[in-house]
Amino acid sequence: MMLELNPRYIYGMLLRGNINYLLVQEELAQIKASNSKMTSEIKQRLILLTKKNLYWYDRAESLGWREPSSDFLERYLQSIEDFKAQ
Repeated sequence: MMLELNPRYIYGMLLRGNINYLLVQEELAQIKASNSKMTSEIKQRLILLTKKNLYWYDRAESLGWREPSSDFLERYLQSIEDFKAQ
């Protein structure tokens, strides 16, 4: 809904990308847990979901979003601790 109101809403794009990624992971986990074989229908669905995931991330990146560096969270938490210490 937010993307309908604001097509440049980056966090909405990231959310949609994440949803598609999680759907792929969930379906793969279900296949593994049930020892099922991957049918061509399932494979096509997973490919489509993966393409949608990549589409939304590419769209967000085209608007300037970049994935945080691997040490981003550590630096962020440290900055909070530094602020508290002042």
